Parts: sequence; C-alpha cells; structure tokens
Amino acid sequence: MNKIFWLITAVIMLSIGCSEDKSEVTLPLPRAKVRNILADMYLANAAVELHPSSNKDSLQQIYLTEICKIHQITPEMMARFQKVLKNDLKLNSEIQKEVLDSVNLIPTKKMTTH
Repeated sequence: MNKIFWLITAVIMLSIGCSEDKSEVTLPLPRAKVRNILADMYLANAAVELHPSSNKDSLQQIYLTEICKIHQITPEMMARFQKVLKNDLKLNSEIQKEVLDSVNLIPTKKMTTH
C-alpha cells in the first residue's frame, strides 16, 4: 500500500472533517519541525508517484526512513504528533495550510517524459 500517501491523505481528510471542541493538546515536537516533516512527507509522496507501481512500497519505506533520519525522530514520535493532529482539527488545518504554503514556494522544473 502506498503508506505515505494514505498517511498524508488521512491527515488532510481530518483537516476537512467537522471540528469538535476538545481540550487543547500540545504537539510533542515543535510546530515548525512538524511542519517540515509533513512537507518532506508530501514531497516524498510526490516523488514516489513518479515511479512504476512495483517500486512504490519499497521507495516509500526508504523515504520514510530517511525523513526520520533527517529530522532525528522515530516513527513512534511521528505517530504521536499525528495523533495530536487527528484529535485537534483546528491545529491540523492550520499546519496543513502552512505545509502547503511552504511546498508551493519550492521552485519547480518542467519535466519531460520520453
């Protein structure tokens, strides 16, 4: 399964779901770090989509491992902040907007296929 895609999709879907009043929960990591991790996950998913389907699962796992190394976190830490985002839809929506804004600032090159 396209794990990163489903992870990002779940986070985005939660951000558009109905909001409930919940007690304020804080992120286990700094907000800027969470935003950067999510941006990297978004970009990794985009890169995976450029490859043949037979390589996607392996590539996703490699990217996820590298994202954890780059940001010096464990998959468990990632799961904890994702749980907070799942339970705090307002915070989730704010961070998703920040992630998309930062990703949109990245210069893109036109790709050609042969």
